[in-house]
Amino acid sequence: MAATNVLKWLRECYRDDRSRTGVGDFMSAKVLHRRILKGNEQLASADLPEIVLPPSYGEKAAPHAALYRREQEVVYACLFLCGTHEGKAVRAPLVFYQAEFSPENNAAISIQTNRWRINPRVLEILETESDTLSNNLRGGELSEGVIGSIRDWAQQHGVNADPLWQWPQLADRNTLNAAANESQLSLHPAAGVGIIPRSISSRGVLDELDQLADYQSEWSRPLRIMLGDEEMHDSEPEDDFMAVPALLSQSQERILKSSRHHPVTLCHGPPGTGKSFTIAAIALNHVARGESVLVASRMDHAVDVVQEKIDTMLGGEEVTVRAGRRDHLSKLKRFIEACLAGQMTSDLTSETELRRMFSEVKQTMRDLHADELELEKEWSKALARGEVMAKPNPNILQRIQRAWMEHRVKNRYLLLELTAHLNDLYVQRERQLGNYLRTQRKHLLKETLAVTETRRDFKTMLAALRKYRGSEQEQMFRRMDVTSVLHALPVWLTKLDDLHRVLPMEKELFDVAIIDESSQCDLASVLPLMQRAKRIVIAGDIRQLRHMSFLAKARQSTLAEELGVSEEMQEKFNYRDVSLMDHATAMVDSQNQIGFLNEHFRSSPRIIAFSNQRFYQNTLQIMRERPWEKQSDALRGVFCHGTRDDNGVNAAEIRAIVRNLRTLLKQSADQ
Repeated sequence: MAATNVLKWLRECYRDDRSRTGVGDFMSAKVLHRRILKGNEQLASADLPEIVLPPSYGEKAAPHAALYRREQEVVYACLFLCGTHEGKAVRAPLVFYQAEFSPENNAAISIQTNRWRINPRVLEILETESDTLSNNLRGGELSEGVIGSIRDWAQQHGVNADPLWQWPQLADRNTLNAAANESQLSLHPAAGVGIIPRSISSRGVLDELDQLADYQSEWSRPLRIMLGDEEMHDSEPEDDFMAVPALLSQSQERILKSSRHHPVTLCHGPPGTGKSFTIAAIALNHVARGESVLVASRMDHAVDVVQEKIDTMLGGEEVTVRAGRRDHLSKLKRFIEACLAGQMTSDLTSETELRRMFSEVKQTMRDLHADELELEKEWSKALARGEVMAKPNPNILQRIQRAWMEHRVKNRYLLLELTAHLNDLYVQRERQLGNYLRTQRKHLLKETLAVTETRRDFKTMLAALRKYRGSEQEQMFRRMDVTSVLHALPVWLTKLDDLHRVLPMEKELFDVAIIDESSQCDLASVLPLMQRAKRIVIAGDIRQLRHMSFLAKARQSTLAEELGVSEEMQEKFNYRDVSLMDHATAMVDSQNQIGFLNEHFRSSPRIIAFSNQRFYQNTLQIMRERPWEKQSDALRGVFCHGTRDDNGVNAAEIRAIVRNLRTLLKQSADQ
């Protein structure tokens, strides 16, 4: 129960945080199936659990709300701020309650008084913050005492709140329209029902969080662990199969090993240390093992970089599914159309040939392992010989040892030759594995689409992606077996906010899900992704920018109290201040589940040296540093002269900066 309360709390925090546009005029076309109520207010004051509206209203509004459940929400609006602001009529509700139509009676509507939010448009008009008002509305019930507190608050902001003395008697539509034409802002005891659009970026996440809140028994293992509903136990890997077309460091191999068997793996990747490369390696390692992978991030750019790394590893041929909005969604639909048309399976390979290619990969990897051990032994022996040969004034026994060593060395491979052979094997492995993975995808597509039921699943997915309404898309997803599609298309990449548009929220749909730039992810928006995975990899850097939240602290505390979240859980799952990376770092206990990428490749040595010392305790190895070469200065001073004006601006400095930028742009264009 505690975990469910935490999830509901995070959901409400996310809802409040993403509902920043507000409604300035409840009578505008933005509000659909609008109805202003008459008589006494009975829902927000908790007099009745539900009210019954005219059947003619319910017959139209309820089916519309069900059809556009993801895109729009039913609201119960209370306390209208009316007047003229910036030349426009204002009829803005002060409070929105989430409402729903009864499944038994379309005309009946109910609310939960603890699921409320302040209309951001009212705060903008009054140029104030929400803290005081949130405290007044604590609990959500509009009792006589709460109405009195709101009346005092409104008067402090220059609003005529005398009409609130009529509460719970509701003002009618004519009263609101007349007040909207007045220059003086006033607050009226009115209530109404309507359907308003959800934020495009949050609608899918909120809908899926609502589903998760109702089905705790169906949560995936990573989701239960992240919400504290299950202990995380360490386990041993089944094998050490590292089929990746790239050379990995020890830290990267440790992360790959953990991602194959731990429910949660943490990848600390400071800037320039190959985090995207590591994520791509994890994805391809799972594909080679016949498993499915989902890669997501809060920003499109991070996902695009990972896709580019995967394609580069495999020789430039696309083997991933890039999903999301706009052009990504269009591209995905064209790709599935091409699959159904047979364009992606023209170069066919038999099952026997595919097994032969995989056997070659495994043999090359065995040869690599043996040669690595041999080279390690030879280096140890060479160091030992060097110590003997370097001794000054050797005695007769040492001279005999030298002579024997010289004889042996003449009949052995040179270390340089062994190293070159090992490098050739690395290149061979990357080429073989890349060719195998590309061929494997085409073979899987061929075999999958040859099955009538599976081909029907591809067609159903294409039809679902073409649906605009979320409810219709959900119905299409229910008709298909999405695992058959993932068998042929195992790597999917998408932005977190777009996940609901392309894949159903099925429990443990993917073998592993990877969340990139997790320091920028809040704890609510990642939960639907975790539901879709058997294991998760959380990648990011706690030293980088965290997610930005505009949720008031008072509102966050109020929501926690209303939903029964303890102070301990509030601190642990703090929506405003704790990112996914922060939470995972505090949660993971076993060092076997943590990998720190410490080899930096990107920045100028003198620039990264500052961050290395200040933030990373000098643990980064700067791979571009060459002590024998003269290093250029990271900073260069330019004296511009000039003087500062009354605003503290030196125009000469601005002109100098613009000149330098133009020079840099010209130099970049010429290269």
